[in-house]
This record gives sequence, C-alpha cells and structure tokens, in this order.
Amino acid sequence: MAHKIIPKSYKWAGPLVDRVGPPKGIVEHHAAASRCTADVVHGWHLNNGWSGIGYHAFIDKKGRIYRGRPWQKQGCHCLGANDWMGICYEGNFQNEKMTTAQKLAGRWLTRRWKKAFKLGNKRVKGHRAMPGNSTACPGKNFPMKFIKG
Repeated sequence: MAHKIIPKSYKWAGPLVDRVGPPKGIVEHHAAASRCTADVVHGWHLNNGWSGIGYHAFIDKKGRIYRGRPWQKQGCHCLGANDWMGICYEGNFQNEKMTTAQKLAGRWLTRRWKKAFKLGNKRVKGHRAMPGNSTACPGKNFPMKFIKG
C-alpha cells in the first residue's frame, strides 16, 4: 500500500499556537477507544475545551493516515510536550493489538517525520514515557519497537 497523508478540514474553536522551532520529537498515542475516527477525536477534544484535535495525525485500523493539526502548530496531546508531534492510532492497545495496516502506516509516518525533522529513535516515545504524564497510553500492546523502525 502506498501511504499518504489524507488532508482534513476541521472547524477550530480558537486559534492554534504557532510552533517555535522544529518539533523536539514524536509522541505515540492510542485513542483508548476500539472504534473512532479523526472527526470523533476532534469532537472529544472540542468537548475538553481545546481548539480541536490535539494530534498532528490520526491512523485508523485500515492504515489510513489523516492529518490533524498542521505540523507548524503546537499540539495539544501531551502535558509538557506539546512542542512534539503527536500521532494517535484508532484502538485501545491495553486490550487489543494493532492491525498490520496500522503498524505499516505508523512506521512509515514515524520514519518520514524522523527524517524530515532530523530526529533519532530516542526522540520517539509513547505518551506514558513522557515526564509528568500518568497514563497507560499508548497501551501495553503498542508495537513501539516496530513503529520506531
């Protein structure tokens, strides 16, 4: 499958914050929901009082990659690390496993961003590995080693 980032148009509830400098890394997340879409996540984040979807990309179980926030804007996905890029995957990897299509898409996107922003593997982390974040995200079954490539 040839991967691509599918553009999305979101109605933002407020202005997005400009990024200062390049992203410092990539934070991998799961949606903690077995079934959802980028639009559903956008709605959840609006309901949190945020401007909208806090991730820079969303990957569904079929391996489709949807654009979230523009990379030039700060995310709203990880306490203390919103200057990192955020990727969210459909699913709850505490109790399910990622599809092959998702794994391949996530690896492709992570590699693409690592190259574009000159990031090493130490700059790709799961949400729970970020300082000050008390969460199981992206779940015990998240294939981090494979995603990092």
